[in-house]
Amino acid sequence: MGKIGGVLFLLVSAAILAAVGARTLPSYITICKRTNKDDFLKCALKNTVDVQPHIANGIPELVIPPMDPLNIPEIVLEQGTQAINYKCVLTNVKLHGLSDYKFSALDAGIDDKKFITGKVRFPVLYVESDYEIDGKFLLVPIKGKGLYKGNFTNVIADIDISAELVDRKGKQYLNVHDAKVKLDVGKSVGHFDNLFNGDSTLAQATNRFLNENSKDLQDETLPAVVEVVQALVKQILNKVFEALPYDELFPK
Repeated sequence: MGKIGGVLFLLVSAAILAAVGARTLPSYITICKRTNKDDFLKCALKNTVDVQPHIANGIPELVIPPMDPLNIPEIVLEQGTQAINYKCVLTNVKLHGLSDYKFSALDAGIDDKKFITGKVRFPVLYVESDYEIDGKFLLVPIKGKGLYKGNFTNVIADIDISAELVDRKGKQYLNVHDAKVKLDVGKSVGHFDNLFNGDSTLAQATNRFLNENSKDLQDETLPAVVEVVQALVKQILNKVFEALPYDELFPK
């Protein structure tokens, strides 16, 4: 679950690396002018490759924290449907694998319509987190507090960001007003330690059931995850956009 926030944060961050002002750009990032869209996108894709070796340790100049692992203090997931009814609080989330990514698509609006879209693949993501959960998954009770570990393969994230220009002290800044996310996970395997107050028989059966029905659980739980992620993406990206005016972020 915690993996999703990291995936999208990386996608959005990498998509905007192309155009931060020269005074704040690390030497390994190329300034991409918005004069010609094709050239801009080629330059932006090149930057996603050039920045990759530095993603793990973070890029302070771009307000990007260390990404491998990515530390997330807390994620709260809550859902109430006939099949899935639960509340899960993840704390001290550590997400591994974000530095091993591959963009297969990237687009951006550099004229009147301001947007960022992209598709990125992660071969393997691993998450480790403290958890507290109470509820039912596919009518099977689940309750516990302890350590959660999850392994996720072939994770693909599609993102669609729309933005607008806003005036601040006589200068124009980008502001994200909508973030849409679509996620696909090839396979997931997870384990909740200490379910049911340490009842090993019940805990083993529940973990086995969750893994055997992981695809159905993904279909049911992803909407709740996406809602959290979209808010996180919007918050992080707006923080980056507040650093410099639009004409410095995306020079002509």
